[in-house]
Amino acid sequence: MRIEKLFAVLFAFSISAQTTTHDINQVDPAPPGGAMSVPLPQSQAKRLKKYEIPELVGTRQALGSQLIDGRLPRPLVDFRAFEGPVEQRISIFEKGLVVISMSGAGGLIRKKMIIPDDALAAFTNAINVTSLAQVRERELPPATGTESAQLRVYGDDGKFVERRFNPTSAIPKSLQDEVLPLQDLLRAMSEDRTVTNTIAGYDPQIGDELVGDDKKTWKVVRVIPESNIVVLHCTTDPTTIDNFNTTLLGPNPEDKFSGEITEIRVYAPPTTGATVVNGFLVDRFGELSWHGPADIYRAVMLALAGLFGLLIAGVRVRRRRSGA
Repeated sequence: MRIEKLFAVLFAFSISAQTTTHDINQVDPAPPGGAMSVPLPQSQAKRLKKYEIPELVGTRQALGSQLIDGRLPRPLVDFRAFEGPVEQRISIFEKGLVVISMSGAGGLIRKKMIIPDDALAAFTNAINVTSLAQVRERELPPATGTESAQLRVYGDDGKFVERRFNPTSAIPKSLQDEVLPLQDLLRAMSEDRTVTNTIAGYDPQIGDELVGDDKKTWKVVRVIPESNIVVLHCTTDPTTIDNFNTTLLGPNPEDKFSGEITEIRVYAPPTTGATVVNGFLVDRFGELSWHGPADIYRAVMLALAGLFGLLIAGVRVRRRRSGA
């Protein structure tokens, strides 16, 4: 039996961050255990919902290959910090390419985007080889085995100046003026859900294969025009609907004589800042999330309510026929 699930394809567009529609070939593969963004406390959620993040004004998605004339872009700035199990890294390359990586505080986050030329110039003016070379290493708090930070700045000749220090201790103002802009940009990118993520603007096409939070592979079998809805077919677990019916109705063929579930449809209206995942529409940003057994119980209750309605309708039909 074919299994179909109907989900909303939720696209996110930002006034300050430029996104364009693209196919699956320009969507980066998600790393195992990866996360889209850092969860925000409720007090800051309104800002993310409106995408009022000044560090991202004018930025755009880094889609596809970022090679320049067949070569890797030249690095300009690289900042890396370790605090216990948490590792954070942000790298700025020529042409405005910015890449971040975060791990140790939940899911692995890897993102990239392209900042405008004026923003790139502002970063390189504030963070450069000359200013970093003036920071004396002996004035910096020494890094430890669990708390360490490294700032490396490259010159036009490819040579670099590097300083290592303890990120949890006080540092000289000259170094702080170079580190703080990078930390702010790193924070903004880690919170963003659009321009830093290639799934934003993804335009599904029939035949695309997606992987849900449940680690199952779903194939796009139908796209409903002008509705933001696609029909997905699970290719890795073709017996899910059979197992669902067995659990709900019973294991015997006669248990399904009066009817059975043949399709599960979950619809979510378009919303800002959401993502294409597997599950029910929950959370304040309209994020589709799967919560395991709790959602199974909810689905069973919905199915039971539907079956109860069918049984009542069947009884009424039989009474009418007998009365006639």
